[in-house]
Amino acid sequence: FATLAGASAGFIMEVLLYGVLLADFFAANAGSARGVNREEPNLVIVALGQIPLALLLALFISRRGNSPSMASGIRLGAMFGLLLELGVDLTMYGTTNIANLTATLVDPLVTLVQGAVTGAVVAVVLGWVRETAAA
Repeated sequence: FATLAGASAGFIMEVLLYGVLLADFFAANAGSARGVNREEPNLVIVALGQIPLALLLALFISRRGNSPSMASGIRLGAMFGLLLELGVDLTMYGTTNIANLTATLVDPLVTLVQGAVTGAVVAVVLGWVRETAAA
């Protein structure tokens, strides 16, 4: 349950942050590579891509020992999103021309927000499942 709930939250945040709120920013900060973005994103594939990320985050949160809370989910999700995306973006910046340095440095901060929301959802659902199982 936590993985699917987290994947749903991650997908909603992905579409909201990248497809609506920051689409113009990332378009203006694209690198010199051309023809790499699809005219229309395949949202089914984007949604499927959120499942392994949410699963990894659920495993990370559930292994922390204490009972998951919204606050711990926000903290761990933000850390997860920031570190994961920073590693990916710096590697991509060093090997491709897809984004300029500005987009490369801003993207991990955006993913920090996405990770915080996803982590909060995952932690709340994990806590609910644990409480229900214990009752």
